[in-house]
Amino acid sequence: MLAEKLAQLILAGKYAPGSILPGEMELGEQFGVSRTAVREAVKTLTAKGMVLPRPRIGTRVMPQATGTSSIRNFSPGG
Repeated sequence: MLAEKLAQLILAGKYAPGSILPGEMELGEQFGVSRTAVREAVKTLTAKGMVLPRPRIGTRVMPQATGTSSIRNFSPGG
């Protein structure tokens, strides 16, 4: 599940708090998934409070995302 993979990367510090995630097309190519799958993953991470999407700006990693969040909260389907 892409959301879980992205959450692991955020928690590992690959995407620092306050940084902007790569765009939908870039993430899709990087993980071999469609833009739709990327959008769904971003929705899931937004619901978990890990990222904040902003139109025309990008998806920002929230400061509390590293260290305090847990990928154990992920369940199949959302």
